[in-house]
Amino acid sequence: MIETPQVETWFAPAGRENQRNLEELAEFCLHNPITQVLLESVDGFVLILNRQRQILAANPNVLKALNVQNADCLLGLRPGEVFNCIYHDSGPDGCGTSRTCSTCGAVIAMVTSQQDCKSAVNECLLSVERDGRVEAHEFSVRSTPITIGDNPLLVFVLHDISASKRRDVLENVFIHDLLNLITGLQGWSDVLRMRPADAVNIAEKIVGISNHLTQEVQNQRLLMQAERGELKVDMTPVAVNVVLQGINTFFAGYPANRLQRLEIIPPEQPVVIDTCLPLLTRVIANMVKNALEATSAADRVRVWFECRGGCPAFAVHNPGQIPDAVALQIFRRSFSTKSKNGRGLGTYSMKLFGEQYLGGTVSFRTDPVVGTEFSIVLPPQSSKTDLFGTC
Repeated sequence: MIETPQVETWFAPAGRENQRNLEELAEFCLHNPITQVLLESVDGFVLILNRQRQILAANPNVLKALNVQNADCLLGLRPGEVFNCIYHDSGPDGCGTSRTCSTCGAVIAMVTSQQDCKSAVNECLLSVERDGRVEAHEFSVRSTPITIGDNPLLVFVLHDISASKRRDVLENVFIHDLLNLITGLQGWSDVLRMRPADAVNIAEKIVGISNHLTQEVQNQRLLMQAERGELKVDMTPVAVNVVLQGINTFFAGYPANRLQRLEIIPPEQPVVIDTCLPLLTRVIANMVKNALEATSAADRVRVWFECRGGCPAFAVHNPGQIPDAVALQIFRRSFSTKSKNGRGLGTYSMKLFGEQYLGGTVSFRTDPVVGTEFSIVLPPQSSKTDLFGTC
């Protein structure tokens, strides 16, 4: 849906060159030795843009990635439009003009380089739609202003750094978390050796941490399968109370001070829904993790089930508001409110599992008075599935 701002754009300048001038500039780039050298010698995806950030020429890497024969079909479009960024049509004048564009590293680099009259480097977390699926990509981008003749142009270069970002996640998050859990297991094992009389209580701690360890490994495995399109989803009837009990079990190995803040509210009447329990559990669990990390010891995190517009829905609420700059990027892979490198898969996986595999809608709303609520609304249920309650 296109939001209309009170001015002509939410971020980068709006307005486009007329078709005749575009064609003349593209022809100029086609025969100019400087632009041709740039297109043929610079590694990565290279675009020559006009001052309105519209494409005049592209190198062979871009054409190959887009599966097009020549740059004619790209003429006049902006980078987010040709790469099919999911936000490219949400602003009043396409790529660069929406609210979300104000946090896009690519647009920021373009605008900055034009304003400062020098190269600008940034990272771009790009979500693109392909074959009905949303794919996440990370790019390093460089925008360099150049004047050739009387023509002010931008040389815009992208390098795909998705693999290194994925490696950061594995090294800085997954392995780090595994080491912390293993350290916890070792610690409680040592305690068990010194205090055999407390074996029952200590064994519960060890079981809880072991379950948490298994969950972390399964999360990574499911996420990688989902991103490759290889994840098999088994939809079966599940009682809502079983889903909520699963959330309680999921956090059994977490510190007691966090669990004391978690309030899981059962439905007033029994309801059965058709879903994939492991995936739904992970979506809700990631919502709970975020909420617990965003709250203080005095705050409560509430989880509940309700019917919204005739559809089953699960919601997680915590006090406090998400800042606008964070809210605009919340579902992007590798983006995180934490300073630590490689974080940011929690909200991304909510969207990936909840929408592409469960067929639901994952969203959030945030307000300084009401607080923050993440939710997943599942598809309407058939009469066969809705055994005990109705939505």
